[in-house]
Parts: sequence; structure tokens; C-alpha cells
Amino acid sequence: GLYPVFHVLRGLAHLHGTQRLALDLPASGPVAAIAARTQEGTEIWAANTGPEKAEITLPRVARIAVLDATSFAAAAENPTHFDPLADHQNALALDGFAIARILLKG
Repeated sequence: GLYPVFHVLRGLAHLHGTQRLALDLPASGPVAAIAARTQEGTEIWAANTGPEKAEITLPRVARIAVLDATSFAAAAENPTHFDPLADHQNALALDGFAIARILLKG
């Protein structure tokens, strides 16, 4: 099976050559993230680095994919787990140690 780091490295490799963007995240907070401008919009990879649920405020409707304890088994068998994105509105709650791919169009 595939480990979560496979999905993160695959996603970050797709950002190679794109313009990185600054994010306004508290340095002491549980969420670590990287953002880049892609042809589709702003792509953000966010990770909850702690065991407690963390909330990310999204500035507008986004398309997301999440890897957490619930989706771990399916992601371990699917190398394209983060490719399909689902519409999402409002804040995004990430369970402990979850990873999210977030696409903000435009």
C-alpha cells in the first residue's frame, strides 16, 4: 500500500515550476501549508500537524480532497486519491494529522 507521504510528494511535484504564494498562518498553529498559483487557480496543500481537529477558513468556495483516518485505507490503494476534488464551502475542519488539497478557482 501507499503511505500518505506518497500523496503529498506527488502533489508537491505537480507544483514544480509554479509561483509560490504567501499564506497568513500563525507560526504556532497546528496547520502547516504551502500555496502556489497554477493554471487552475490557487492550489494549497495543508496539513494538520497536531492530534486535535483544526479549522481552516476558506475565502470562497473551493474544491478539495482530504486524506484522514477515514480515507486512509482507500488512499493506500489509490495513487490518484488527491486528483478528484469535491466542492466545499465555508470553513474546512481537518481531523488530527489530516492532509488537504485545496483549489481556489481564479
